[in-house]
Formats: sequence, structure tokens, C-alpha cells
Amino acid sequence: MRLVTSDWSFEPWVVASLAVAVVWYCIGLHRIRRRVGSGRIARIDAVAAFAAGIGVLVIALLSPVDSIGEQLFSVHMVQHLLLMMVAAPLLAWSRPTLVFVWAFPLRGRKGVGRAWTGAGLRGAMRGIMHPLPVWLLFTGSFIFWHFPRPYGWALANEWVHAAEHLSFFVTALMFWTIVFEPATSRRLSYGATLVFVSTNAILSGLPGALMILA
Repeated sequence: MRLVTSDWSFEPWVVASLAVAVVWYCIGLHRIRRRVGSGRIARIDAVAAFAAGIGVLVIALLSPVDSIGEQLFSVHMVQHLLLMMVAAPLLAWSRPTLVFVWAFPLRGRKGVGRAWTGAGLRGAMRGIMHPLPVWLLFTGSFIFWHFPRPYGWALANEWVHAAEHLSFFVTALMFWTIVFEPATSRRLSYGATLVFVSTNAILSGLPGALMILA
């Protein structure tokens, strides 16, 4: 049995998800630039951050990093760091939500706006994105999946492995969205944001350190 393989995985659900995100974003970007210009909705740095974030996801989930990570613990941890500490911050920084909404035609955008305000989605989202539950979800997800038994589950079963990666990425995206909120709508002061990030870094580092020592 080979210890290291250089195969690309091309998991259908990963390829399809990334392709849908890219096409959806490009349609929205095209409509924005055709109707209102780029401006504050789709700045060059935001578009570049989105493209870089997608590129990092490709490296983490489809390149040999994924297959090698199943055999080498060090590469496995690099894969997790790419998902949580590189791809997620880049995509959060790019703030693609408005671009995705612009991918809909005018009537669709109005429908999304009515649903957002009329169905209570705005309040629900503010509750979900409160800093405390986001911190608990992000930190708890990392700690949970690096306990020995869940870690073994993820290596033994492809679906559990996919759930692990999805939980890492989604909670990281929520976490970094709060960190990068604009000054006009921040829920945390800059000092509180420093505590928010540093406490997560300390607690998230403990399981990896214990696994390495073990």
C-alpha cells in the first residue's frame, strides 16, 4: 500500500457545489456591473478575495492534500487550517451575499427582500449570528472532531468525513464574518473581537497539541 498518493479526488458533490457558487457569483457580478457598476457592492479586492477563497477550497478538498491528509496527520491538520483559517476568512472578507442576491432577476431580488423582512429571517439570522453561539459552534466543532473517537469516525467513513469538513467550513465562515464586520454594523468592539479570536485560538490548539503528544 502506498503511503502517499498524488491523486486528485474530484468528489462530485464538492465539484458541483464549487461550480454552482462560482457560476452564481459570476452571474451576480455581471448584473451588478451592467446595471450599477462595481462600486461598494463588488469591489476589486472583494472579487479577488472570493476567487482566492474558492481556489483554496479546491486545494483543500480536491487536490492531493485531501488524499494525503487521510494518511498523514500533519497534512490532515494543514487541510483543516486551509478550510478554517484561509478559505473561510477570504470568503467572509469578500462578503458575497449581495452579489449572490443580484444573480436573481429584479422580481426575484424583490421576492428575496420581502421574504427576508416579512418572514422574520432578519431576526432569526441575527440570533444565529450572535457572537456567543458562533464562538461556541466554531470552537466546539474543532474540539469535538479532534477527540480520538470522532477523529477515527471521520477517517473511516466518507460521509462522516464530509460532515466534518462542512461543519469546519460553515462555522468558520460564521466566525470570520463577525470578525470582519464593517465598522458601521459591528456587534463586537475591536477589543472584544481580539478576545473573540484569541480565546478561540487557545482552546482550538489544545486538542491538536494533545494528539501530537499522544
